[in-house]
Amino acid sequence: MRQLPALLLITILSCTNAVAQSGKTCVAFDSTFHYLKPKNLNFWIQAGILTTGQAKNMHVYNNMSFNMHYVPVKYLQTGINLSKRLPVPDGVSFWKSYDLNLYARYSFIRLDCPKIGIAASAGYTKAVEAFKNGEKNVDWLPYGGVTVYKDLGKGLLVEFDSQIYFNQRPNQMSLSLVWKFMNMKFR
Repeated sequence: MRQLPALLLITILSCTNAVAQSGKTCVAFDSTFHYLKPKNLNFWIQAGILTTGQAKNMHVYNNMSFNMHYVPVKYLQTGINLSKRLPVPDGVSFWKSYDLNLYARYSFIRLDCPKIGIAASAGYTKAVEAFKNGEKNVDWLPYGGVTVYKDLGKGLLVEFDSQIYFNQRPNQMSLSLVWKFMNMKFR
């Protein structure tokens, strides 16, 4: 339920920004968000905070990830995201533990002037938790989610992501800064 106030705050800020921008000539969304055009292969590095759990048992992590995705049709991203969390619980190996997300994400709302988009996503997370004693837990977990993102220009965007897992894992929210460091166009 903590997701609702954060999403409401982002929506209010977006609308305020849109009203402040009224009357101005805006750059078309497709030129600002060029990475959402078909046949683009994108590489991103993300860093930020991630919360997981429920209100009484909330955990906060530093989160880093590498994201590679391909755009087969306009506004649809399909790809993989390799992420790591800090701090790790006692007895867990940081270097051998990771989350690997296979996902599809569609940007269904796109606003030109505030340069904001909202996307729905679905996918699977391969959660690997390796222990220092040699044991390893590997789970494939399905999820669905919503992402609100704002383009900051100069290869950066800020992204608020909420994921709802359908079994065995608490839901999570993250706020991260994204560096869009490489974009390749296939003809």
